[in-house]
Amino acid sequence: AYNHLIKTQVVNASNAVFRKPAPPGVAIFSFGAPARNEMVGRSDADIAIYRACNSTEEITFKEYVIKSLQDFGFTKIDTAIGGTANDLKSHMRTSVIETNMVIESQFICGDICLGDKIEQLRSELYDPAAIARNLAFQFFYFKQYFDKKASADHQNLKYCNGGTRDLLFPIWYAHLKKGIARGLQISALERGLNALEEDALLSQEEIVSTLRASSAMRIIRAE
Repeated sequence: AYNHLIKTQVVNASNAVFRKPAPPGVAIFSFGAPARNEMVGRSDADIAIYRACNSTEEITFKEYVIKSLQDFGFTKIDTAIGGTANDLKSHMRTSVIETNMVIESQFICGDICLGDKIEQLRSELYDPAAIARNLAFQFFYFKQYFDKKASADHQNLKYCNGGTRDLLFPIWYAHLKKGIARGLQISALERGLNALEEDALLSQEEIVSTLRASSAMRIIRAE
C-alpha cells in the first residue's frame, strides 16, 4: 500500500513537472520502516529521492512529492540528506547512520537507469568490515542512550533493552552475513532472525516469539 501510494504521487508530480509519467533522472527509494517492511498505522514516510544532477526541475519534483505526501496522515516525512550519487558515496564512507540508511533502502519507482546506478553503487561501496564496526559502535551507543531514556514511570518501547531499536541488531547482522537485500519480500527483521538461525544462534521458536513481540510493540507505539 505504501509503495503504491508513493508511485501514485510520483506519477502526479512527474506529469506536473516533467510532463511525462516517469521522472527522468530521478529514482525513488524507501528507507527506515517502509524499507524494512515494518509500516504500522501512522508510521513515518521515509523516502529518498535520488537525483542525477540536481537540476531545478529535479528539485521542484522532489518538493512536489514531499508536499503531496503531507495530505496522508504520516507522523512525519523524512527525506534522505543530499540526494545525488556523490552524496551517497560520501555517506557510505563517512557516516554510520547514513550508511545504514543506504544499505537498507529499497527501490520503489522512477528512472530505472538511475535506480540501477544507485544499486550498483551500494554494492560497490558495501564493506563487511565497516558493518562489523557499526555493530560494535551501535552496541555501546545504544546502551548509553537507553540509560538516558530510562524512566521509573514508564517503559520506553523504542529505547529500551528488547525494544524496537534493539531489534535493529538482527537486521544489521544480516547486512554483515548476507549483504545488501534487493526487492525484500519479508521484513528485514525476519531476514535478520533467519540469518541468526542459520548460524545456530536462534531457534525457530525464538524467531516466532520475537516477530510476535516486535509486531505488538510497533502497534502499541503507533497508538
